[in-house]
Amino acid sequence: MKTVTIKQVPDTLHQRLRRRAKTNHRSLNGELLAILEVAAAGSDETSGRRGSISDFLLASPLPGSGLELKRSADTGREVEL
Repeated sequence: MKTVTIKQVPDTLHQRLRRRAKTNHRSLNGELLAILEVAAAGSDETSGRRGSISDFLLASPLPGSGLELKRSADTGREVEL
């Protein structure tokens, strides 16, 4: 295994990453590895795909962001059965 060091991380970014790691029940290192894994998979030009929807959702900024998604009122139509 190799070691990578990231220098000069702004305090606000560090705090956001720590909150995200806590939300996902990971260490900061584990969260960073998960983010890098998704990013690296998305840049793999030989695979022909940019990752699964689950990879996207795991990497999304929604966990812990305080953003609450609400479903709009059902605007469906009546159907005869």
